Formats: sequence, C-alpha cells, structure tokens
Amino acid sequence: MSEVSKVNVVAIADIETINGVDAGDIESINGVDFVTGFTNVYALRQMTSPQTGSMQVANPSSYHFESGGTDQPFSISAWVHGADNPPRRFRVATKGTVAIGATPTNMEWSLSSGDPPWYAPTDPPPYHFKIFGNTGGSVYIERFGGAMSISGTWNHLVATYDASGASSGMKLYLNGSDVTSTTAGNNVGTYSALADSGLPVTIGSMPGNSDRFKGYIDEVSIWTKELSVSDIADIYNSGTPTDISASGSLLSWWRMGDSDGGTGTTITDVQGTGNGSLDNANGAAGAGKFATGDGISSESAP
Repeated sequence: MSEVSKVNVVAIADIETINGVDAGDIESINGVDFVTGFTNVYALRQMTSPQTGSMQVANPSSYHFESGGTDQPFSISAWVHGADNPPRRFRVATKGTVAIGATPTNMEWSLSSGDPPWYAPTDPPPYHFKIFGNTGGSVYIERFGGAMSISGTWNHLVATYDASGASSGMKLYLNGSDVTSTTAGNNVGTYSALADSGLPVTIGSMPGNSDRFKGYIDEVSIWTKELSVSDIADIYNSGTPTDISASGSLLSWWRMGDSDGGTGTTITDVQGTGNGSLDNANGAAGAGKFATGDGISSESAP
C-alpha cells in the first residue's frame, strides 16, 4: 500500500516525465506505487433534522463474513465529520435492520456511536463496533472505542475483526491510533457464529430506526481481512485520503461522488462489488433524493 508522493523532493503532481517517460504512464518506482491525479472533492452530506437519507448498498451476500459456521475477518474504514457536538447516534455502517427498542433479530454488524450507561449524557458518546450472532442475530459481541468527539473536523475511523468469535478480537482506531477500550467489551448472550440477515449494508443510518448520521461521510471502504496497524497508517496517510484501489483484500470502496462526477443518486463502488444508491428514508425530498443541500456535496471533503 506504500506510495510515492515525491521524487527528489518534487511533488508527483508537478512531474511531467522521468527519464523521458510520461508520468501518467508510470505505475511504480522500485515496486512502490506511483500515484498521480488522485483528487477528493465530494462527500456524502446529511444535515437535516431529522436526518432524511442514507446510502443502501447492493449485493448483501458479499458483506456476510461467515462461512460454514465460522466467522471470517473483515474491517470497515470511513472518514467522518460530525455536525453535532457531541454527535449523537452516529450511524456509520450497518448490515441489517432493527426497530427502535426492539430486539435486534435482523442484524449482522454495525459501526456507530451511542450512550452506554457508564457515560453521562453530556459526554462525547463512545464509538462501538457490534457483531450479531446465532440464528436470528439475537446476541452480540461488541467493543467500544472510548468517549470521543469528532465534531468540527474530519477524522478517520476504522473497525477491525479477527474472526475469533470474541469481543477481544475487535478493535477500533481513530486517526491511525488504536483507541479500543480494554474494559468496555461486552458479550451479550452466548455467541456462536455471525448471523445471516440477508439484508443490505447501509451507510449513514440503521434501517428501521430513526437514528441517522448527521454530518459528512467520505471514502468508505470494507476489507476482507483484519487490517494491521501499518495498513491503517497507510490508509490514514497522516490525515489525507489516498488511492487504495490496488490494495489487497479491498472488497468495496465508495468515494461518495468522486467516481460519479458529483452528480446522480448512484455511489459507484470502485471495486465493483456493490454500488450504493442514495435513499430518502423519510420521503421528505422525493424518491432517491435527499433534502435540499444534502446528498453528494463538495463543501468539505477531507
């Protein structure tokens, strides 16, 4: 995943040729990726209250990380910018659906924020990564990342799972650093293997629930491995998103408008696994659209 950003202290974007070869025709230097022209202009924006939209991903079976009764490793990466301080009920990515106050019988996994009882309501809410198991997703294992406020600036959030079937195999990273709580992992019920809801992945909300993300989400990716510390450092790239398309084990990467010219209601998956479709869950702005000003935005991509 390493990339060249400069050659002899000259930025790659300013280089036209190397030894007579056009920079656009060079893919690597000594085995290191040579990336030119990567831009990040657009992000997915939801600012209305109540929040009205989300992104639904096609191909649900591709994001079910269990085989033959055994969990498989996976990771989720996203750039997030909260509009509230502290941001409440920050839904990043979810597979499945659950009604408010109901037992989660149709859930597989989720990455979001919430307020467990040991945090006061005025504190920034902690992030938590949940994996639901058994026949109907009735029990779960989870890990918290501690209380963290991400309002007012872009931050990089990663959740990883090593397929061990235990909350100790789940980790959370913020801006390249492991922030997994050593005391807040829960195992509710008797977990066996990851449940199969058969339902889509949703970015920015939890279907069946009124809680939706408020702010910006960008450069969301899902991986078929437990990302290592060095992998996460490469993706974080000191705070600047970069091209990850050539990376191994990358299942999906949604650029939130940059692959689609900043228009339309389709969010292209760079890897081709499952395109996203903008969905207006509350119907305030018509089918497939967000409220005015929401949807694909060029206001504050990281």
